[in-house]
Amino acid sequence: MIIIPKEKPFLENLNTYYVDISKLIEHCQGELGTGAIYLSGNMIQAIIFFDKDAIINGILRIKDEETFGKEVIKNIIDLAGNTNLNLTIYHIDPGRLYFFSHLSDSEILYKDLSSEFTDLEGLMRKMAAERLTGFIEVSIGRGEEEAYLLFDRGIMIGGSFSWAGNNLNRSTENLNELLLKCREKGAYFNVARLKIMETKVVKADTKVIPEADLIAKTEELLNMSQKLFNKELGKKLDFSVLLKRKFVEKSETYPYLDPFAGEFVYKDNKVSYEGDARPQVVFNAIYDCLKEIYEETGLSRIFHVEITPNFVQYVKK
Repeated sequence: MIIIPKEKPFLENLNTYYVDISKLIEHCQGELGTGAIYLSGNMIQAIIFFDKDAIINGILRIKDEETFGKEVIKNIIDLAGNTNLNLTIYHIDPGRLYFFSHLSDSEILYKDLSSEFTDLEGLMRKMAAERLTGFIEVSIGRGEEEAYLLFDRGIMIGGSFSWAGNNLNRSTENLNELLLKCREKGAYFNVARLKIMETKVVKADTKVIPEADLIAKTEELLNMSQKLFNKELGKKLDFSVLLKRKFVEKSETYPYLDPFAGEFVYKDNKVSYEGDARPQVVFNAIYDCLKEIYEETGLSRIFHVEITPNFVQYVKK
């Protein structure tokens, strides 16, 4: 699902005929920090989401077939190099970037609810009470018109209406028109939740681990990071070297990680620790060091998608 996150573009009326998409993305990362590049043409829609460090996600829609994910980004760039497509650039608030970039990665909570038995306004109130991060899909009549109502942690942040274009729309006029159409023509509702954001919230609130087990969790964190680096960068960079350099760089802040002190050792996928600092403090320090390493090597997206959902719940300041 492609929904344009801003009514007013940062830049519009460009064309892939004279624009190098890869260089444009790099420019936008420096200029905007966080945003999206929307491409459109005959039977083609695509959008690339980015932050200042990496490309976050891509969605490609050709006719009625939609694909999304990291592997799609290359397809979009290749397509832009061979096809004349219109280009529009949008700035996205950093707090909403992952919401918009992962709308296609959702799971259905309620399916085919009929307006005959379900009141849309009541459903909206229910989703607000449940703090939904996701959307309500509305199919009007026999599917001749549709709308999406977007929720971020229970707050409705706008809607996309087929009669008003793809742009995110916060107009109460369109919402009132939607409610009227549902009453007059009937409608079906699907409710979907974003997987990535809901996973983060649930785990952060419910996971608890005894401090005595945090050294084992630290080992798991480092092993997972090493595998991700090998997968993403191959032999270009040595993870163990990067880690040691970061520990030396941070030795004044985290003296217990100083390689020359020998208190904390990570070798052959095993962690040994003989220092005085609490295991919780050590885990927090390792997490912060890894976050910086991911950012410095252009793998910020990997950190947010792979590491954060699995380990942020163990960080206790």
